[in-house]
Amino acid sequence: MTRSSIEKFLPAYLEAAKNGMTREEFAESFGIKPATVYQRVYELRRATGEDIPLLSAGGTASVTDRAKAILASFQNSSASAPAKKSKKAAANKPVVEETSEEI
Repeated sequence: MTRSSIEKFLPAYLEAAKNGMTREEFAESFGIKPATVYQRVYELRRATGEDIPLLSAGGTASVTDRAKAILASFQNSSASAPAKKSKKAAANKPVVEETSEEI
């Protein structure tokens, strides 16, 4: 694996972002790992302060998207579960005194 120059890497990367290419597709075209692509762009963003677009991970949802799906599923299942009576509700029930006639 050879490291390509910034003059070759960055224009190709920006073109790939413009065309909707995934990180995996771009990495394959450069003969590098997808993690290397991400790391290099991350370092460029940090060093330059520029908002260089991030390529999406092909075929996998982001952690944020997966977390949102889990939360939505959990909220839907808890919304359909029957409500539990709280101890406070039982404690607030009025007390009825028994009279000798009822015994």
